[in-house]
Amino acid sequence: VCGAEGAPLTDCAQVNAQDDTNNEQQTANAENGFEYTVTGDEATITGYTGSAKSLVIPSELGGKPVTEIGIFAFALCGSLTEVTIPEGVTSIGNSAFSSCSSLTKVTIPKSVTSIGNDAFAHCSSLTKVTIPEGVTSIGAGAFQSCGSLTEVTIPKSVTSIGEIAFYQ
Repeated sequence: VCGAEGAPLTDCAQVNAQDDTNNEQQTANAENGFEYTVTGDEATITGYTGSAKSLVIPSELGGKPVTEIGIFAFALCGSLTEVTIPEGVTSIGNSAFSSCSSLTKVTIPKSVTSIGNDAFAHCSSLTKVTIPEGVTSIGAGAFQSCGSLTEVTIPKSVTSIGEIAFYQ
């Protein structure tokens, strides 16, 4: 049983979980180093086991469009230096890229509407961020402790910026 004391981690990849928000079946999967769940006709990236330095996140996994980067999906991926998020992703979850200390460049597509709390926190090598038109909210601490960040472009579409979003 996934989560049971002493259970091998491989058991967790085969667990089906019920999603209470829309009563659709959610299935855990893995493909090319990307861990993801499928709910209905959409995929959410939940983890990454690869070692790429420059990463282009796929627009589809399991034949379903990737619409969300889930919480902690790429957190602590210290080898990542560059990430391109595909068009079609609408949400970057809480702490999705937190503590990716080598990350210098991130490309956020125009389809993204929300950037979660601590999404890029502690990305100490990140120097420039362009948030695309269409993003309406930037979560609390989204870019906190990004000490090398010297240039940020925020569009007029942003109506909410959380506390300490850019705190150094």
